[in-house]
Amino acid sequence: VAPVVEEFFFRAVVLVSLYTVLRRPFGKLTAGMVAALGSTALFVVMHGISGAADVSGVVSLSLLGLVCALLVLLTGRIWGAVLVHVVYNASYVALALLASAMT
Repeated sequence: VAPVVEEFFFRAVVLVSLYTVLRRPFGKLTAGMVAALGSTALFVVMHGISGAADVSGVVSLSLLGLVCALLVLLTGRIWGAVLVHVVYNASYVALALLASAMT
């Protein structure tokens, strides 16, 4: 449930709103870059508040946020970003379970 809610907020609301507001005055490319970076920054900050504040967490969340933002900007659809986010979370859980099983 979390990936769906997060993607709809950070990409469908924040990203699209920023892009829509900035597109006319700055053009599509600049608006897309600023919207992608802005929604990703907010995504990382919100996750940092909840505990993923180490360097590797910030880097991986930044990459996830940028990939999801680019998917939405390039396709105009949210579901690719949701799928990427679900796979990311599932792989994180699977690796954590594997690590705890090996100890």
